[in-house]
Amino acid sequence: MIRALRSSFFRFFRTGLFLKSLIFTAVMAFFQIFRTCTEDLGMFPFQQPRFINNGFILTNMLTLVYVVPFGIALFASIHTGSDVQFRSINNKITTGVSRTSIFLSDLIVTVLSTECSILLQMVIFYLYAKFAPVKSNISVARYIINSTLCIMVICAAFCAVYVLIQYFSSNKLLALIITLLIIPTLVLSKELIEAKLQEPYRIYQYEDDENGEQKVTGWTVNPEYIGGTPRTILSFVYSTSPYSFQYVDNEKVSLKTEAEASGIVFLASTVLGLVSINKKEYS
Repeated sequence: MIRALRSSFFRFFRTGLFLKSLIFTAVMAFFQIFRTCTEDLGMFPFQQPRFINNGFILTNMLTLVYVVPFGIALFASIHTGSDVQFRSINNKITTGVSRTSIFLSDLIVTVLSTECSILLQMVIFYLYAKFAPVKSNISVARYIINSTLCIMVICAAFCAVYVLIQYFSSNKLLALIITLLIIPTLVLSKELIEAKLQEPYRIYQYEDDENGEQKVTGWTVNPEYIGGTPRTILSFVYSTSPYSFQYVDNEKVSLKTEAEASGIVFLASTVLGLVSINKKEYS
């Protein structure tokens, strides 16, 4: 395992991927700050007078669930996909490094890079709010820390899924396309499920009167309403989606359910990845 980790970390630093990750992280952090200021807060980043509180940090933090997975997809394609597609993995196998160690080492490097990226962006958010020409009331609140930890777990699940896809596909371009499509698919499915769950049980019934105009004649069961077991399943899927979080104010934001589901996805993807690398031929 130590040999596999050394090899994975060597590629991480030797190929310049570490520096590229830092630059990408910083650029995305300032992009999110600009987007939050202009779209959510309705002001220019350096406009005065203005006031920033923990809501600014929270808004930026929640966008990490959308932004970071795209970065993970690129990272997994460059770091793991290239190693698999160009059969560099064979050199490790022939030297006696176990396939399990190879997969786990790549996963560990991907997860560590992702978590460092999240923490770095959070630091940039706080530093901007503290030192930009602005009046602020920023504090390291417990709900901010809890939400950050939940987001780190959610992004770790994306890491496991993406590394699994790279090893399963053996074609980094195809795997990259699949991984990039996962995020909009999750967002779209969340919107569709939400629309289904919001369908009322009963709706007004209309009939045409003598003048050809519609009038309400009573209530009728909505044919679009979903109940019973299908509704239970859809509700569970919706509540565990990383893009279904809702909050009324800063204190009530919670990603606990999403983080728990992501933990299960992480474990399942890791197991499937180990099965894939041990069963597949890379010669």
